[in-house]
This record gives sequence, structure tokens and C-alpha cells, in this order.
Amino acid sequence: MTEKLIIKWYGHSCFSVSYDGYTLVLDPYEDNRIPGLPSLRLRAHGVLCSHDHYDHNNRSAVEILPFEGARPFNIKKVDCFHDSVGGKKRGKCTIHILSAGGLKVAHFGDIGCELTAKQLDVIGLIDVAMLPVGGHYTVEPLEAQALGDMTAAKIIIPMHYRTDKFGFAEVAHINEYIAISDDCEFYESNEFILTEETPSQTAILQYNP
Repeated sequence: MTEKLIIKWYGHSCFSVSYDGYTLVLDPYEDNRIPGLPSLRLRAHGVLCSHDHYDHNNRSAVEILPFEGARPFNIKKVDCFHDSVGGKKRGKCTIHILSAGGLKVAHFGDIGCELTAKQLDVIGLIDVAMLPVGGHYTVEPLEAQALGDMTAAKIIIPMHYRTDKFGFAEVAHINEYIAISDDCEFYESNEFILTEETPSQTAILQYNP
């Protein structure tokens, strides 16, 4: 049987990642804080937050479900900075790397800095990088593209940007990142299914609140 990992995007930087009946939610945002996005009411077996800013730390939005058996995900954490000045402006951030069934994804939170060789070594080869691309609070679109290249991620899923329907006014519109990417695949839903056969791409997911 082909191993598969299911990624769902709920706008901004919030995702769920599921494998073999087990689901983790990453970076749920607080109610009424992201323009155009509804309140989150999710169910999962665990929740991970890259940092404690209101648009990433709403653990109470996730109902934690019981799970029998061993957790399928191996979780690594890599500390980084939320800005380009060693955290002096916005503090630290955590990159979460999830591995299951030979598949590996990384959620980069609100990364705002370059990665060191040591950090890249810990992250290792990844299938999917969920990267912020909107700038202002995080890396800018071109910096995000360079970061994706540095990680050698097979698939990039952009996050933390603005669309015509939702997002902070001060961050870049997704079209700015699309304009510098030549491998975009456009999805009609917020779901992405990863297998070993999934081709390289920049996956533009659609979330319709």
C-alpha cells in the first residue's frame, strides 16, 4: 500500500497534518484576529505552535482527541528567529519537522532569518516545506524562495500571505510569490495529499472560508 500523508490548510499559517488516522494541528490562530478568516474549531490528536503570537497559538481552538496506540509521527524541533536581527524585534520561532511512513514535512512558522548550516543539517531532506512568503513579519517572497532552495524541499506550500479574501493588509499578496515561481500547481481545495510519487511543485492551496 502506498504511504500517504494528508495536509490541510485553514488559512494564514494553520495546517493539519494526518497520517494513518492520527492528526496534528499546527499554528492555529485566535478568533477574529485574521481579517477575512472565520474562527477555528478543529479536532486533532495534538497541536503544535511555532511561537506564542496570537495568530499562531490558539490551542483552545483544537479539541484534543484520544488516540490508542503509538503516535506515528516523529517530531523534531529547530529553533530560529522571527526576524533578521537575532530575535531582537519579534523573538524566537520553532520549525517543526514531522516524519511518518518515510515522508517528511516541515512547518517553518514565522521564520524571518536565514538558516545556518547546522540548522539545515538538522532539518535534513524534506518532502514538503510549509513556508511563510508574505514578508513584513517573516521572510519576504524572494527570501522565502531562497529558503526553499536551501532546504532542497521537493514541494513548497506557501502560507502567511494575503489573498483577495483574507489576510493582513501589510503582508504581500500571494500573487507576488506566484510571479517568481515557475512550477506552481493550483488546487481547488485546501487539501494536499503527499506520497512518494508526488512530483516537485509549488502547491497553491485554496481555502474558502
